[in-house]
Amino acid sequence: MTSSIVEVARTRGLPQLAAAMAGYEKKGWVGAARPVSAPASVEKPADLLSAIARNGLRPELLRALADQLADRPLERGMLAWDVMNSCVFEEHDGIEPWRDWATSIAPQLPPNGRRGFPAAFMLAREVVDTIAVPPREKDDDDRLIEGMMAHELAAYSLFKKRNPDNLDFVVEEKLLATTLQVARLFSLAHLPTLASLYQDYFRSQFASSQGDEDVCETLLDCGSPDFIPADQARAAEFATYVELRQTAAAGKQLQAKTLLATLPPDPSGSELRGHLGLALLRADLDVMFGGRAEQLPTVHDIAKKDPLWRFARRVQSRLAARQFPKGAEVPESMFDQFVGTFGNDATFWFSMLLEAANKDKIWLRAVIGRLTSELLTNPHDVEAWRGLALFFDDTQTPTCAELDARIAQQSLLG
Repeated sequence: MTSSIVEVARTRGLPQLAAAMAGYEKKGWVGAARPVSAPASVEKPADLLSAIARNGLRPELLRALADQLADRPLERGMLAWDVMNSCVFEEHDGIEPWRDWATSIAPQLPPNGRRGFPAAFMLAREVVDTIAVPPREKDDDDRLIEGMMAHELAAYSLFKKRNPDNLDFVVEEKLLATTLQVARLFSLAHLPTLASLYQDYFRSQFASSQGDEDVCETLLDCGSPDFIPADQARAAEFATYVELRQTAAAGKQLQAKTLLATLPPDPSGSELRGHLGLALLRADLDVMFGGRAEQLPTVHDIAKKDPLWRFARRVQSRLAARQFPKGAEVPESMFDQFVGTFGNDATFWFSMLLEAANKDKIWLRAVIGRLTSELLTNPHDVEAWRGLALFFDDTQTPTCAELDARIAQQSLLG
């Protein structure tokens, strides 16, 4: 394994990023690759997906997951699309058989280079009924129950079709809740297209409010806010939170901040997702526009109650970095608290790099060192590369356009 981040960037077809990193490598700021632990089991979805969440889409982990989906072409095709758009392969290497699997469900995929199920334009339940259900039509109810326990979407559709008056079974046996939890693990594991297919399926097929909240969060987090479906049953406060995050994601952060300021104060202490989300967004935008992170205690409380809420943990990290003093050595825990759970995340790394650039050389060296350590360990990880690309991007060094073009090229379908 090479210790040169410049060489790694070049072999991944990213010469602009290689040039941007050359000076830091010459200064000796580049970190060292870290050891990677194998998952406790590749047979248990939770262990396998947790390993992928931390280490990105490593080939050996992906093969194990693809094997579990071998008889489910829809789910495997969505997995393949995430792989093609979330990995930076070495040029002309590693893209098969993912391209073949994704090509088999091409009409149901988002545009080239995009991630997330396009729920604003098609219903997951119709996609499942069209692709996943036909091969399973002859399965009896016992087999369908086994399928639901194994989180097979076709099994849910067929069971509902045959037992429209017996859906309490799905809820009472916690089948739906368990499968939604697996979908959240897909999202944590950098598989937002696969995750949002599941989440929109339960939103559209079972009117699941949890599915609706989860699909909105997944699509916002992966940079596809325009894929969020309209839903008249969506709670008003959560709908406002989603709309304002969409506004901010469209580059209208000041407009979102202004709109937030017009909302009436709510002293109720609500624990609903919309209320908490608005508090997080208010804190995030305040720091973005020069605030001193005075809302950090509130954000800490939200993140502590829901430690797998990616947006909450992003905001928590950003505010904690803002309050950390200049001139002090940066503890590894500043990175570990987020990366240890979510792995690399472009928004997290970009915010750390921006904060470091506005503090001092000690901070910038620490962030560059840890980020390059992550990249040398997992050079396929597009999230880490994108964090760097966002930081370096300008008219003279179009690193974002370079990375986008690289991903678009390798995700062309056959």
